[in-house]
Amino acid sequence: MQTSSPTPPPANDSCTAPQLLTFFNGRASVSGNTTQAANDNSAFDVSPTCSSSARQSGRDVVYSFVLTTPADISLDVTRTAGTLQPVLYVRAATCSSQLVGSELVCLAGQSSVHTTLTRLAAGTYFVFVDSAGATSGAFTLTATGSPPTAAPANDSCPGTALTFVNDVATATATTFGASNSNDPTDLAPTCGNDFIPRKWGRDVVYSLTLSVPQDLQIQVTPSGSAIVPAVYLRAPNQCASFSPGNELGCQAAITSGPVDLSLSNVPAGTYSLFVDSNSYEAGAFTLSVTRSAATPPPSNDTCAAPVAITLGTPVTGDTTAALDSFSAGSLPGYSAACNQRFFSGHDVVYAFTAPSTGTFTATVTPTGLFDPSVLLLTQQCSADRCVRAADAAGPGAAEVLTFTASSGQTVYLVVDAADAAQLNARGGFSLSVQ
Repeated sequence: MQTSSPTPPPANDSCTAPQLLTFFNGRASVSGNTTQAANDNSAFDVSPTCSSSARQSGRDVVYSFVLTTPADISLDVTRTAGTLQPVLYVRAATCSSQLVGSELVCLAGQSSVHTTLTRLAAGTYFVFVDSAGATSGAFTLTATGSPPTAAPANDSCPGTALTFVNDVATATATTFGASNSNDPTDLAPTCGNDFIPRKWGRDVVYSLTLSVPQDLQIQVTPSGSAIVPAVYLRAPNQCASFSPGNELGCQAAITSGPVDLSLSNVPAGTYSLFVDSNSYEAGAFTLSVTRSAATPPPSNDTCAAPVAITLGTPVTGDTTAALDSFSAGSLPGYSAACNQRFFSGHDVVYAFTAPSTGTFTATVTPTGLFDPSVLLLTQQCSADRCVRAADAAGPGAAEVLTFTASSGQTVYLVVDAADAAQLNARGGFSLSVQ
């Protein structure tokens, strides 16, 4: 048997000695191999954000490039040998940073990965070629520089005003070249996979004006691009607000396809409408906004007129056109006993008077895939008097809440939803107390 010295790891195996990419006529190309590389991350790290297996066990190598002036940089990684499933990510300023804000992009592919970073500022950047799923192998990395893409005119607030013709406004635009107006530490936008829109999504903003209360149907559709769209609407004079309380609605697609946001009975005013991305991809899209006559909220939308419910007699209801009168962020907000969720969904209120002292069970049975929550208010109809909440069953399944009450005591049941930003956060249901 013959033995030999172990094959050394690549020289650029870690942030200690990243390999500098040298550009010639705006292009740099290198060959590399992750087979003998080590994993410079750990399972408990934040970055790379797009691949847990790369964090846990991926073999990675590191490159760097320096920009003396702002530029766009396109990066391509292509497997040339082995089993490598490449994971590409880029960090700014600090090679070993685990701050989410330091990671500019993270993409995983089966055999190749492509991305374009627009309007990069002058500075030093670190490019990682990592491995997903315990794979490794040889690859080529190509970086191509070009002049910085001009930012869209509506890259920031107050944005571009939408013009309605026969109650329909449309726009065709792109997020390519746009910046991310949000920050990973923000609390809004509230939708998206792992809150990608607030962390990395590049966004543009529009303003729309309603002279009277109206319903809005908003749709964003990719136009020949890989963008995974997200859309959200902020309250008047709150374009730059990152508070969930100023967000009327937020929906995000999970693949590259249309996303819809429906809002009922939106008060008169001028609103900020954002088109964002639920991925690292940017691209062209078509926006359509249709306004129609306002759907009035249900009569039991607030504590002003709760609907009475009696023992053993089910009632039907619907939260679609209701407002968000009760939540962890309302005034007053849900008490500490009920703030395990934000409960930002549209909500309606019922009053139950116990015919005798005993234990009672309230059951909310949804229509379709509506995902309701039910909360119990005692002493008076106010969110800060919440003593119990049920939100465990999931979309399309009944929520059950058990409580005790004395003879003649009136308690209030709120049918709500845990998160208005999620699908199935509003809909029809039946409520019974047994």
